[in-house]
Amino acid sequence: MVDKTAATLSPDNVRSLIFYLGEEIDRQLSQMRRGTAFSAVRPGDARILVIASRASATLSEIARTAGVTRQAVHSATQRLQALGLLTLESRGGDLREKMIILTDAARLGIRMTENQISELEAQFAKVIGKEGLELLRSYLKIALMQLRGQSLEKPASTPPA
Repeated sequence: MVDKTAATLSPDNVRSLIFYLGEEIDRQLSQMRRGTAFSAVRPGDARILVIASRASATLSEIARTAGVTRQAVHSATQRLQALGLLTLESRGGDLREKMIILTDAARLGIRMTENQISELEAQFAKVIGKEGLELLRSYLKIALMQLRGQSLEKPASTPPA
């Protein structure tokens, strides 16, 4: 039930829980990166790297995908370029529109982050079990598909009692 007089969002609604979980995962990943070549990468900049890793994209396309301004993406790419994690190349004949190209160092960082996320997931599995983790993953995928208007599939099992 929603309290219509509340001045803040409930910490128990799905959006808040996903937001808080994302914040905590970002915090723990930042801690895991300490002392590595990637310790200076901000969570928002890491998001730009992840989006760019999916497919070649321009600054404008990444800004649309991330839901931020082109200027914010430009600032992030300048920081990431200084760290040697990406380069920018002109797209076709348009000198203003730049494509983000990940370096080998960025790809290494993404692999490292995947390993760190696997470690965090293993910690979740210690609490909720491997089946619980897979069920959580399944429910999150279903929620994402539903919000995107894609066809839904039911999870393979039910939550543990």
